[in-house]
Order: sequence, then C-alpha cells, then structure tokens
Amino acid sequence: MALLRGFFYATMVALSAFVALPYAVLYLTAALPGLELGGWRYVGLLAFTPGLVLFYLPVLEFGTKGRGTPAPFDAPTHLVVDGVFGWTRNPMYLGAFMVFLGEGLLLASLPLLIVSAAAWVLFHVYVVIREEPKLREKFGAEYTDYVESVPRWLPRPHRRRRPQGD
Repeated sequence: MALLRGFFYATMVALSAFVALPYAVLYLTAALPGLELGGWRYVGLLAFTPGLVLFYLPVLEFGTKGRGTPAPFDAPTHLVVDGVFGWTRNPMYLGAFMVFLGEGLLLASLPLLIVSAAAWVLFHVYVVIREEPKLREKFGAEYTDYVESVPRWLPRPHRRRRPQGD
C-alpha cells in the first residue's frame, strides 16, 4: 500500500513541477525570444529521461525497503541506504533538477533554465537546513554513517566504511 501511496504522491508532484510549472513559465515568458541551441537542444533528453527515472526509483525503494513514501507526512520508517540511495543521498531532488534542466534545453527556454538553477539552489538549502537535521534526529548514528559514506549530490558507488581494526 505504501508503494501505491508513494507513486500517487510522486505523480502529483511530478505533474505540478514538471508539467504545470514549465507550462506557466512558458506562458508568462512567451514574448521572450528562445535560445538558439540548434541540435544541442536534444542533449536535454540526456538529462530529462534519466532524471525522470531517478525521480521515480526512490519511490519504489521507499515503499519496499523504507516502508513509507517520499511524502513528508508519510515518510519511511526505515533508513534506505542501498539501491539508488547508495549512490547519492538525494536522488529525487537530483532527478527533479535533471528533468527541469532537460526541459529547459529541449524547449530552448532561458526562463526554464533559470527555473532549473533556482530549483537546484532551493533543493540544496532545504536539504541542508531542514531535511538532513530531521534525518539525523530520527535515525541517529545510522544516518551519520550513511552521510560519511554517500555523497549528498554527485552520484558515486556506495562505499561502506569498514569497522575499525580491519
């Protein structure tokens, strides 16, 4: 059931953020000239497609391993540290940024590229000021170990720290 709730929540967020927001930005800035990116605009697919996957994969992991959803009011009860969370601590935010960036490139829209940069800054500030302290409080040493072995943003393979004495 958590899986279904998680996918519903993520889809509502995705529709708002990835459809309604860009539509509103494009509508409000329609008089502005587009960027001349030529064929380079299709590089946006290289950000958009994996970004969408990266946005949804954590929902599956939260539902099956964390026993919860990405929604703050229905958060996982177990810390998820493997799968996509073994590469980056914030895959949903990273995926959302990639979707925004991909949309900006595909649609050759400077305002959407500005939205993607603003989203990145807001995600970072929110994670550092609000989310990480709450997770540290909720999961204690387990979360501290996780923070020390998995980067906040740029993905890399999960490296578990070896116990002292090995």
